[in-house]
Amino acid sequence: ESSPDLLGEEKTQDALVIGFLGAFSLIGWLMLMQGYEQLRQAHAIERWPTAVGTILAVDVQAADAGEGTRWRPQVTYAYAVHGRVITATRITPGKAPNIKDEIEARDYVGRYLPQTPVKVHYNPAEITDSVLEPATPRSAYLNLALGAGLACLGLALFMLVGMPASRRRGWLFIRSRFRTLHPV
Repeated sequence: ESSPDLLGEEKTQDALVIGFLGAFSLIGWLMLMQGYEQLRQAHAIERWPTAVGTILAVDVQAADAGEGTRWRPQVTYAYAVHGRVITATRITPGKAPNIKDEIEARDYVGRYLPQTPVKVHYNPAEITDSVLEPATPRSAYLNLALGAGLACLGLALFMLVGMPASRRRGWLFIRSRFRTLHPV
């Protein structure tokens, strides 16, 4: 005969639920850590020294994606550090821009005209590592927001499920009284 557990079902199901909620929270924490690392890297890039470079070429490349054609701006530029001339193509930290609309992608590269000067941010520890736009990637903020939500939700649900049934009933009673007094 099985003994009652937190959910009033068998212990194996309880362990599965707790494991699932723990994994849910863990995914949130991993996303938070990834978002924090992206922010840290973006702030480090903003402090990199700069050099004046020259735009060599601009183009827009079509890339077949699962949801249709995506457009990738291509910017080739050259800059000199310590007498060494370096050619690079990295525009932003993180993934290269990937735009749904061809016209929008062409507008994006339209900011860079061949044979014009451009400010290049380069890594002082590895001078071939450079970017034109040191902005924080949007994915950093998305990882932080979703990660915080998942981590908190997973933790809250874990605490609720892990709460003894008698305390859970009390919490549900308080919540129902609050809703009665303050309807939404």
